[in-house]
Amino acid sequence: MAAIAVAVLAAVVLAQTGGSRSTPTKATAPVSTTVAEQQVAAALLTTPPAGYAVGPLGTPANGPINAAGAARAETNPNAAAVALQQAGFEGGYARTWTRKSPAGAVVDVGYQFATAAGARRYYDLYVKAQQNKPNTTEFSVPGLAGADGFTDATDPALTLQTVVLVSGNRVFVVGLGDPAGQATPAQAKRLAAQQAK
Repeated sequence: MAAIAVAVLAAVVLAQTGGSRSTPTKATAPVSTTVAEQQVAAALLTTPPAGYAVGPLGTPANGPINAAGAARAETNPNAAAVALQQAGFEGGYARTWTRKSPAGAVVDVGYQFATAAGARRYYDLYVKAQQNKPNTTEFSVPGLAGADGFTDATDPALTLQTVVLVSGNRVFVVGLGDPAGQATPAQAKRLAAQQAK
């Protein structure tokens, strides 16, 4: 689940080799996909990390994410579509920053759900999927309730460091990676702490 964040991060990093935000709102009634995308975009980090510039424009690296786009990024799109629907997915947004030298990328992806319970359900699915993924190691994220971190070395060309966190009716995945393997869990934790503010 939520492979879109990892997929975006991996794609942008590999391509490189060749903030202000609002507080989460509790949804009392479903909102349109467009409204949800705008709400999530407003909640994401907006300031590029030092040394990074806005990455490639357009979905999915930078822009809105609807249910079909979120499901397409998963290993099993049909199962993902069902899981997103059951969790009450409303819309999402991705923001990516890249660095040319040394090559690297930072990504912040948010998904909004109709309820906090739906967001928690999706967060739990994401964590379980990452825990069962080969060549992925879990790390703790002290000081952030509802957050878990992962070092993903599935692709031998790069190592990804990501943190997933749930906040109200939203799930965020922030992470960074580079082909040299210099990205660290500490950097991902700092990004997550910024996103959690």
